[in-house]
Amino acid sequence: PGVAVGTAEGVPLSGTTPLATAVNNRNKSVVNFLLSLERVRETIDTKAVVNGFTPLITASAMGDYKLCQMLLMAGASTRPHATLEATAVAEANGYRELGAWMAGVEQYHCPLCFASSLSVRAVRELLGEGADPHERRADDVDERGDTPFTIAQRHVSQIMLAYNGGSENASANAFACDGVGVGNASRLVYTCGLPWSPRHHKLRPIRTRRFVAFLLLVGNRCGTAIDEARCRASADEEGSGGGGQTSGVVCQIWTQHVLPFAVSWNRD
Repeated sequence: PGVAVGTAEGVPLSGTTPLATAVNNRNKSVVNFLLSLERVRETIDTKAVVNGFTPLITASAMGDYKLCQMLLMAGASTRPHATLEATAVAEANGYRELGAWMAGVEQYHCPLCFASSLSVRAVRELLGEGADPHERRADDVDERGDTPFTIAQRHVSQIMLAYNGGSENASANAFACDGVGVGNASRLVYTCGLPWSPRHHKLRPIRTRRFVAFLLLVGNRCGTAIDEARCRASADEEGSGGGGQTSGVVCQIWTQHVLPFAVSWNRD
């Protein structure tokens, strides 16, 4: 810390991994491909023989925000060893904002935690692939740590405070219907973390939507069965006009008061 760390940017370094070389050359398309491979993600903090840098340390020294974000989302550690820390390296090389940002997200444990830094499209893709707004760290046994939902909730609350204070920019980010501002991305995660509702049904993974369709059929069958029972009862009573249709009411109650508690985000 306090000493600038340089890199031989653009020059392949001997003794490095393919990921380290791609990061050193700022080749984001190759980095993105490599990070899609489980084996690469499992060794993401491998140090280069020539300088002991991990890919994240190299990206921090170059001040490349996007590369740092990609690596952190894939599970890179900001503190791969005792003598070198990514946040300190970024700050030592003049990238204080990047260092502060990494310090704030070093406890994030899955890509959806980074919603405030992503576009709405990216968040939709993560949700469509089954990312869970309530995912916890593996070691969070007492369930006191953050989830993507609680992180997004705080971010949305901050935007709401700014909005209530008269900030036009915060208003646009938080409430524009079709925009791709960071406020919208966080609000999307927050909304999807709430109990199920028809409003965000289409954002749920396909397995969850199928389960909801099954439960709706069950609710409809219950309403129909009640109607049939009432018709039989009224037929047995002379002069009884019977009752009205109740299936619609049952389905409404089912949708509003049963499904939100019966449906988890990523139903197996």
